[in-house]
Amino acid sequence: IGNASTAYVPTGTTVASNCVFTGNSAVSVQYEATSASDVIQDCVFSNNTATCVYVHGNANVRARIARCSIDAGQYTAINVTAFAADKTFEQAIEARNCTIRGRVAGAGSLYNCLIAGGTNATDSIVKWQATNKQADEDLHLYNCTVAKNKAGTVGGGLCFTSTSAQFVNCIF
Repeated sequence: IGNASTAYVPTGTTVASNCVFTGNSAVSVQYEATSASDVIQDCVFSNNTATCVYVHGNANVRARIARCSIDAGQYTAINVTAFAADKTFEQAIEARNCTIRGRVAGAGSLYNCLIAGGTNATDSIVKWQATNKQADEDLHLYNCTVAKNKAGTVGGGLCFTSTSAQFVNCIF
C-alpha cells in the first residue's frame, strides 16, 4: 500500500496481515474507533514520509500490532494521541515483537520490542504520555531494548509525562 494512501482500521475484528506499507506521504495505518480484537500483524512499514501507525478516536481505541517492522527513520513510527475532549476515552497501543526505527509517542504497552536507530531533531525518541484516561494507560515496556537512537532532547532515550511507568527486563 503506497502513494499517499491511508488504511483505516474500522470497528470490528480486523486483521491486516503480511502487508507492506511503503512510499506514503500520509499516515499509513490509522485506528479511529476499534475493538481490542483489531490487529495489524507481520507487516512492514518503510520509506514513508509521515506517521506509520496513528491511533486516535472519540471512543476507546486500543490498537494492537504484532511482529511488524516499522522503519520510520526521522518520522514518527507510532503516535497515540487524544482526539476527543472527553476524558472518559482511552487511546492506547499494544505492540508485541516489533522492530521500530523512529519516534514512538503516546500511551500503551510494548512487549519484546527493539527500538533502535531512530533520529528526531526536536524531541525524544520514546515519548510516552498518558492521553485521556491517565490512570488507565501509562508507559509499560516489557523485555524491550532501546538503543542507538539520536534525539534533540534527552539524548536518544526516554521522556515520559505519564503518572507511572513500568520497565521490566529492559535494556537501555
